[in-house]
Amino acid sequence: NHLYNQLDRGIQVADKSQVVRQAIPPTEAARQLKSLMRHHYELSQECTQRKNKLISICDELFPECTQVLKDPTLPTALALRERFPTPQAIATASLAALAEVRHRNRPSNAQLLQLQALASQSIGTKDVVRQRSLTLEQTQLIHELRLLESHLEQLEIEIKAIVAQSREGRILTSIPTIGPIQAATLIAVIGNILNFPSSAALKSYLGWAPKDEQSGTSLDRSKLAQTGVRP
Repeated sequence: NHLYNQLDRGIQVADKSQVVRQAIPPTEAARQLKSLMRHHYELSQECTQRKNKLISICDELFPECTQVLKDPTLPTALALRERFPTPQAIATASLAALAEVRHRNRPSNAQLLQLQALASQSIGTKDVVRQRSLTLEQTQLIHELRLLESHLEQLEIEIKAIVAQSREGRILTSIPTIGPIQAATLIAVIGNILNFPSSAALKSYLGWAPKDEQSGTSLDRSKLAQTGVRP
């Protein structure tokens, strides 16, 4: 189960066998979040795979692009790549046409002109057949990524609502550095916080060092006490 192998912010379950040693059944929120967080992980992985492929295509088609568009998988960069899929298309486009695609006036006109200058001298592949293959794959990947991100956004809305409505979720998100998604991961893995007689037991289960609240890897004792776990 991916939830137990990789938790947000590097939190690890120290002893995987403890997962099945739960005397008290999972809460309703935990039952809901278990499947939702698994799906969230899968969607996140799918998004990452698409982004990695898009970066690889950018490196082959127009490697200089990142001198202006630092992340070629952000919305503005993807919009430009979709409308002007090759360096030649960017180099020969009007400034007005390029500006139509950008979001919130970024990149600036000066940056768009710089992008055109780079495109006109790009060392990207000049093989027409290869370009056609890459641009088709690029277009499809952009569409897939947008769909996945849309599904991920919808899923996170549901996850955050469950966390906000659950007692454990409200307590966990009141601890600095723990956001709704991190809290949802914890709730899904823990099942029911009452299975842990103390905060030290919970920290040990999660592989956290037994420290007072001084960093993002420590639990606030007073907050845990509110859940019924002894500090």
